[in-house]
Amino acid sequence: AERRGELDYWRSVLAADDPTLGRRRLDPTVDTADRLTRTTVVVPDEVSEILLAPRGAESATTAEVLVAALSVAVAAWRAERGETAAAPLLTLEGHGREEAVVPGSDLARTVGWFTTMYPARVDLSGLDPAAVVDGRAAGGDDVVARTRTSFADVPDHGIGYGMLRYLDDESGATLREFAEPQIVFNYIGRVAETGVPEELRGSAWLPDFDTPDLTDVARNRMPAQAELDIQSMAETDEAGSRIKAFLSFPPDVLGEDEVDALTQKWLAALAVLAGRRT
Repeated sequence: AERRGELDYWRSVLAADDPTLGRRRLDPTVDTADRLTRTTVVVPDEVSEILLAPRGAESATTAEVLVAALSVAVAAWRAERGETAAAPLLTLEGHGREEAVVPGSDLARTVGWFTTMYPARVDLSGLDPAAVVDGRAAGGDDVVARTRTSFADVPDHGIGYGMLRYLDDESGATLREFAEPQIVFNYIGRVAETGVPEELRGSAWLPDFDTPDLTDVARNRMPAQAELDIQSMAETDEAGSRIKAFLSFPPDVLGEDEVDALTQKWLAALAVLAGRRT
């Protein structure tokens, strides 16, 4: 009940227009993990190096820049399709290790993610997304600043959203009136292969540096999370560090060419925003 004070905030995030991303909305009875198309995007080393460089507390984080670039890329991609949406709606995924939410809790003896998933928007009204993506107009700094503001406005890093939607009947009934975001984005952070002893590499319990999907995809009938699911990480090996993103989507909803066009805009926007950080 104490989380109900957040309800108006979450309603405001979900209420704005979110045009259908692909040919149709997600159908959980049809769009299952074993049927998804999967592709990988690698951010060029020179861009990754800038995005991953240590920054002061007052600077945007890598995750914030990735979301800023994705938001403006989605808006530009939609504009080419004759659609307008001043604030693309995303589901952001986080680690959920929020000790402050439960006073006195201590997660020091736990490992891994608890996971939070919550809706978020970056308001791009007044900007020309295509011009920002192409580097033809100023606005990159503004997009990043708006993204940071959006992140800062989220109560307790979003942990309350799931409580309200799934654990509180009254609030859940309100939130279920809104469609879930069509894009899920997660930045896992750095995953370093260099710290693994040679004799242990290849062990089944170690991180997979080619894909974060740990399931048996061929037999996985779990419903897809979204029309477009983007899981990203910063991979470090002997050659250096780079950001990789793993995308999955139902082929009946989005075509590979459509997703490729979107990811190319994302990469272009990242290059522009990285240039603003040098």
